[in-house]
Formats: sequence, structure tokens, C-alpha cells
Amino acid sequence: MIGGRQVVMDRKHQKTAPDGATVRRSAQPLPVHLLGADDAAAGRVEAVAAGMGAPCDRFDTIDRLIDSLDNAAPGCVVLLPGIAAPEASESVRHLKNCPAVGIDVPVLVMAHKSAAGDGAAAAEGWMPPTASDREVRAQLGLLLTICGLRLELAEAQRQHTRSSVGLVISSVAHQLNNPMTAILGFSSSLLDRIRLGEEMQAAELEECLAIINAEAARCRDIVKDFSAFGKEGVRPEG
Repeated sequence: MIGGRQVVMDRKHQKTAPDGATVRRSAQPLPVHLLGADDAAAGRVEAVAAGMGAPCDRFDTIDRLIDSLDNAAPGCVVLLPGIAAPEASESVRHLKNCPAVGIDVPVLVMAHKSAAGDGAAAAEGWMPPTASDREVRAQLGLLLTICGLRLELAEAQRQHTRSSVGLVISSVAHQLNNPMTAILGFSSSLLDRIRLGEEMQAAELEECLAIINAEAARCRDIVKDFSAFGKEGVRPEG
């Protein structure tokens, strides 16, 4: 519940329902992942997450959590009380540097400020173990919203990359088509005349070969330009 409105997050595109709630088109919501051994805190977070319609799972080690994230929607991660500050900081670092997940996984540290260490500073949220259910709900809603937006941004970037690659390929094909057509035409004509035993003047042969050579050089330059584009990320002119 954020600002009195229920937030339901899942893996698809976001839209606004008539009642003003932030909703996603898929029926499967983003999960809340719990890391730690504090049963009381885990029970509280699980109850709040259930009230928000978000599934909840729990892990005892960061490695098992990351393995799970590799095969499921990232959602958000709650570090439960009882995790020592160095371990909490290391867990946050792992979650922020996990390329297989595909996004920067939002993390909520649930610990006393003195015990949270650097992990609280690197995480998206922090709250003490004594936080009210309302505060827990607000923090989870915020982190799930952040996760949903990051997933959408990652997908938009992937779509943009695919679109850009398609435009480059189309441009290369278009620019190579004309010189390759000329090369094919003149070389085919020469082959046909040779096979038919036709005599050709040296000047005529030289002219055909000069055209083929020039068009081949043009192809080479096009490929060179687009190789530079691939390395520098700058579209060549022409």
C-alpha cells in the first residue's frame, strides 16, 4: 500500500487501473526474496507480502538466492535481522554485481542502523526490525516498483539494441547492393563472352576490369566504415 493505494507488480508492462492502482498486465507478481535466519522477522515480511499479493521465498545463503534469481523474476530482496554487518555488505555487493540477473536487484536491509554497516548505504531501503507493518508494506511496495521499472528499462534497452542492429544490417545491405550488382553484371558479361569465344579489344577489357576493381574497392570501404561503427558506436556518414 503506497499512499493508500495497493501496488501489484509482475513481470510485464505497467499500466494504471481505473482505481489508480499501479498494475501490470501479467497475472504473476514480482516476488519478495528473504535472506537470513530470523523466523519472526521473516514471518512478518511474508504476511505483509501476502497481503500485497506478492509471493515470498526464503534463503539461508546468498549463493542459493542468486541461483534462484538466475531462473526467476528478480523481484526485491530483504536482508533479515541477525546478518552481521560485513556479511550484509557482502550480500548487497553480490546482488549489485550479478550480471546473470540482468538488472540491479533492489535490496531492503532490515536491521538496527549500527548493525547494518555499509550494506544499508548501498541498498535501496533500510528499516529497523521494530518497523511497523505499514512501514514494511510501504518499503516493499517501493522496492517492487523500482524492480518493475528496472525490468522495463532493461527490456527497452534490449529492444533498442535489436532495433539498432537491424538498422545497421539493413544499411550495410543497401549500400553493398549497388556495387555488388555492378560487379556481378560486368563479371558475368565477361565470362559469357569468353565462353562464347568472342574477341575483345584490350581497351574494352581494361574498362570492364577497371569498373569491377572500383566497385570492389567501394565494397571494401563500406565494410571498413561499418567496422569502425561497430568499434566506436558511431554511425558512419554516407
